[in-house]
Amino acid sequence: MRKRKLSTMTAFAALLMLAACNQDGGPEEMNPNPQPDSGEENSATQEGESMNSYITIHDAIERFNEVFPAASITGLKYDAQSMNYEIDGIDDDSEYELIIDVETQEEVSQETEALDQDDAGGVEREREAIDTEGLIEPNEAVQTAHDEIDGAMRSWELERDDNRTYYEVKIEIDQDEHEVKVDAQSGDIIEIDRD
Repeated sequence: MRKRKLSTMTAFAALLMLAACNQDGGPEEMNPNPQPDSGEENSATQEGESMNSYITIHDAIERFNEVFPAASITGLKYDAQSMNYEIDGIDDDSEYELIIDVETQEEVSQETEALDQDDAGGVEREREAIDTEGLIEPNEAVQTAHDEIDGAMRSWELERDDNRTYYEVKIEIDQDEHEVKVDAQSGDIIEIDRD
C-alpha cells in the first residue's frame, strides 16, 4: 500500500511539473522578437503574427508623412533583428531618413541631407518616388518568398527600379542569404537570387 501511495504521488508531481512547463510564458511560447540564430522557428506565420502586434507599414508611412510632409517615399526597409522600419524619402531639394522602432513605435532617428545640384529640382524625386497606394501587404510578400525558400526571414525592403515597385525579401538558410523580389502590386515573383 505504501509503494502504491508513493507511486501515485510521484505521478501526480510529474503531471504538475509538465503542466507548469506548458503554460503561457513557458518555453513553447512564440518569441515575438526574432533573433538571427533562431533558424526555422522564424516562419512567415510567426513573422506575420509578430508584425501584426506592432506598428503597421501604413502607420509607419503616415508617421513619415507627418514628419516630412513635402517628401515622397523612395524606400522602406524592415529589419527583423533590430525590429526597425527605415524609411527613406525625397523632395525637390533634400533627402530624408526616418527610423521607427516597430515595437515601441518611437522614432529612433531622423536625418536630412541636401541633394546634389544634379538631383535637385525634382529630377531624383521623379526617378525614385514610390507610389504607396495599392501595395500588397509585406506579410503577403514574405509568405510568397517563403513558398519558394523556406528559411529565416531577415529583412524586407520596398524599392523602386525601372518604374517597378517591389519587395525584396531576404531569407537565410544555413548562414547563406537568398533574395526574392516580389512585385508590390501584383504579388508575382520577379526574381529569385539563391546564393
